[in-house]
Parts: sequence; C-alpha cells; structure tokens
Amino acid sequence: MIGKLSIHGFLGQPWGARIALILLCLMVQLPGLVMMPVTDRDEARFAQASKQMVETGDFVNINLQDEPRHKKPIGIYWLQSAAVKLFGSGFRTVIAVYRIPSILGAVATALLTFAMGRMLFGHYVGLLAGAFMATCLVQVGEAMLAKTDSVQCAMIMLSLWSLIRHYLNTQTREPIWVTLSFWAGLGGAILIKGPVGPTIVALTAITIFIVSRNGRWLLRLRPLVGSAVTLGITLPWFIAIGLATNWAFFERAIGGDLAPKLASGGDLWHGAPPLYHLALMPGVFWPASLFVLMGLWRGFKDRCDASVMICLAWLVPGWILFELVPNKLPHYTLPLLPALSLLCARAVMGQIDAGRGLRWASVALWLVPTLGLIGLVIAAPLIYGAPLTVLLLSQGLGTGGWPYLRASGTWLPLVSLIILMVAVTGLWISSRRPHAAIVAIILGGVSVAGILGQVGPRLDRLFLSPQLAMAVTRLDPQRMRPIAVAGYSEASVPFLLGTQVKLLNTGEEAAARLIAQPETIIFVENRLGDAFVTALGENGVTVIPGAQVEGRNYSNGREVTLTLFRDANHP
Repeated sequence: MIGKLSIHGFLGQPWGARIALILLCLMVQLPGLVMMPVTDRDEARFAQASKQMVETGDFVNINLQDEPRHKKPIGIYWLQSAAVKLFGSGFRTVIAVYRIPSILGAVATALLTFAMGRMLFGHYVGLLAGAFMATCLVQVGEAMLAKTDSVQCAMIMLSLWSLIRHYLNTQTREPIWVTLSFWAGLGGAILIKGPVGPTIVALTAITIFIVSRNGRWLLRLRPLVGSAVTLGITLPWFIAIGLATNWAFFERAIGGDLAPKLASGGDLWHGAPPLYHLALMPGVFWPASLFVLMGLWRGFKDRCDASVMICLAWLVPGWILFELVPNKLPHYTLPLLPALSLLCARAVMGQIDAGRGLRWASVALWLVPTLGLIGLVIAAPLIYGAPLTVLLLSQGLGTGGWPYLRASGTWLPLVSLIILMVAVTGLWISSRRPHAAIVAIILGGVSVAGILGQVGPRLDRLFLSPQLAMAVTRLDPQRMRPIAVAGYSEASVPFLLGTQVKLLNTGEEAAARLIAQPETIIFVENRLGDAFVTALGENGVTVIPGAQVEGRNYSNGREVTLTLFRDANHP
C-alpha cells in the first residue's frame, strides 16, 4: 500500500509525471535508435546529406554526394549536423547520432501532450495521453529514424500548445514567452518541413474561430511581433539558399516535389485513395488504438464541451486534408495523434461505458495489428535473418523427433505480445478501462522496444550496406582504397562506405572504373556480372571474386546478390 501511495504521489506531481514520461520514452524508443542499422531510403538520404555538411563545412547547400537535394528545408540537417559535431567526427557513420534530434522531438511531443491534457482535461488525462504518444507505434518508429517527422511534430505541438492557451485564457494576457512559443514553433516547423506545420496549425485555429464565432483571441498572439520572429527564424536561410542556387531550390522543392504530391500522389509507391489513413489507424496508433472508438464516440457526444471541441478542431480538419491529398504515407497523420490521444485518455478516465457492442468492435479492430505484430515477430527473422528460435521443431540428432527449445534473444517481444493480447482483451471486455490502458502502455512499450531493438537488427538480409561495409573492412581495414558499387545505389552505401564511393548503374561502367583505377574494391550485382566480366576480358583485365552479399532491397522489393571483385594484380 505504501508503494502504491508513493507511486501515486510521484505521478501526481507535474515534475514526477514529466520524469515518468521521459523515462517511458527512453525505455521504448532508445533500443531501436541504438540497435537498428541505417535504413533506406529517406533516413539514409537525410543522414548522408547531413554528414556531407559536416565534412565540407557548407551549412547552406544540401547535397547527396554530387547531386543537390532540393526537397526539404535545412532545419533537420542542421540539427543532425549539430549532433555529429557534439559527439565528434569519429561518429560520422554512427546512425544513432543522427537520430538524436528525432528522439528529442518524440520526448517533447509526449511532454507537450501531457501539458495539453492538464490544460484541457486534468492531470491524469494528460499523463495518460502523453504515455499513449510515448508508446504509439508510429511515434516510436519516427523517433528511431533520422528524418523530419518527429521533430516537425514537436514544433507543431509547441505552436498548438501556445494557441490553445491563448484561446482558453480570456482573463489575462499570456506571458510574452508563451506567445513567442507559437511563432517559434511555426518557424521551426517551416524550417523542418515547409508548409505542413503551418497548415495544421491554421486549420485548427480557423476551425476554433468558426465554431466559437470569436476571433478576438487571435489578436492576443501579437501577430506583428510574432511574424517578425517567424521570419527571423526562416528568412535568412531561404534567402541564402535562393542566392546560392540561383533560386533553383524553390523551383525543385515546390514544382518538383511538393506540387506533384498534392496533384497526383507523386511517387507511384506513395499514392493511395481516401480512407487510407483511417484504415491504417489501428496499426499506426497501436497499442492505444484499442481506445479510439470509445474516445471518438465520447468526443463527438460531448462536442459542445470547449476542451473537446478544441481536440476535434485539431483532429478532424487535418485528417480530412490528409485523406484528400493523393500522396500518403502512414506517418503523415502523426501531428494529429496527440489530439486523438487526449480524446482516448479522456474516455478511459471517464465514468460512462459505451456498451458491449463498442467494446467488442474495439477489440476486433485492435486484434488485427496485434496479431499482425505477432506474425511479424515469428516470420520476419525466419525469412530475412537468423531464425526466431523460441520453439523449433526438429527431427534432430537422436532426439527421436521430439521438439527442442533453443534460446534466443528474440523471445521477449513475442512473449510480451501474447501476454498483452490476452491481458488487455480480458481487462477491456470486463470494463476495466484504466487497467487495460496501463497494461497496454507497459507491455505494448516492451513489445515495440523488443521488436525494434532485438528483432529488427537480426534481419540481416534486409540490411545490405552494413554487410558491404564489413566486407570492405576485412579487405582494407584502413579504408585507403577507392570503392565502387554497381547495381545497388541506396544512400546507405555512401553513408557507411564513404561519400567518395562511386555508385554505378551498368556492368560496363563498373569495368571502366576498375580499368581506370585498378586498386578499386568493387561490388557488382549479379545481373550486371556478365557485362562486367566481358568488358574486362576485352581489355585483358583479370579479376578475383571475393565475398558475396545477398538479401532483399526492401526499397524496391528486389532480391540482390553483390559480389566483391578486385584486380588480380592489386590483391
């Protein structure tokens, strides 16, 4: 009883709740951040461009090897470069360092969700909502990737936190630092990912204005002074990159990247019909997706409540926008999930039960991603890496056909997922909602941490570039020889093997490279092997094959086999 009281007292304090959320974020998100190899394509591209900034000292232009990268603004590259500078040049190829801004963004999002919840619904609703965000599958995934979305979400949250404080506080003027937080968050969001953040904030503000029929509170944001702050954050780099590229950055970023996504979905892999995000929500928001139906039911039922209206004004217009835009990826709705977390936490802590039908429908939706994760934990290592050896049936070596148990580090996420599924389902069906939420947070967090920290790193066949780097290190520990790769051009290759590595497209190009620089260590994909050997033979060059790297390029779905070659005269 004393332990329970002490824990309750600790979590009941604002500082205690914040410490608990930080620890929860680190427990769930750090394993994947530290253990997962660099991933293609976006993460490796961001990290490689940031690495080149550190190498060249050019913090205005964004380049990926020799090609300008005119897509996103500079913000995330600066943050990643600062992390590398902090740790030192010896960490330039350690992907975990580039992920530090992302995990800090995830921690900030959980803390700001807690702050929003305290402001709107009370301390414990805010704490539960923050915990939902700390363990949310898409948030954990973005926290361990060196990309823009986790940091962008934190910037949007900072602006919305200030916006909502100004709307609710009708008696006194907010301190200047609260007001400037709104404009600083907008400026940060723009510098991270362009117009996405301001669009979400503007939709929320406009919806609140329309519903409340009151816009005077917007003037308390001090738009003249605030706009100067936002422009001061964003304008210097936009002018600098415009002058440095003769304004080609904007032509490419807007006309070549943003406009196609809005008009037609851009990349064929990213186009999807409306309701795509709604269909993925049970998995994206897992494990808290169990509470979504009840949270939305209670929210729309109580939509006249000012605090609920704010969450709906934040959630609904933005969600509709993301469903209508042709270009879709699962993480796009991340900045809207804190609002959903607040509605779910409010429903869990409330006294009204939605009834048996809604409970069973919630369980049915929730079990789909839960069973999917169980299947993933079992099947993925068998297909793409070292087998998951929790239970392995074998005819083995005098065992008489009896199954035997072989221990493996990947048992933890499987066991925790099974216990989670049974325990949470039972608690939810029996209407013990707070208990179900606590178990979902703890075991869901353990499961996600185990998947990303134990299962994911074992999928060797999905991570080809680390295998290439190991083969090069065995042959040339000092990395003195030039390196080329033909037939596999993902950005993780220059990130791990060096910016100067040559990425080639044909066997003839590979042969020409080896003829021009006989000391080159070159990897050639098997599909290009015949052309490579033929071109070398025509020039009287003999090569020695070495290590082979096999796996699947998950960026395009192709099976890949790369063979290391070196000139016979340069062993």
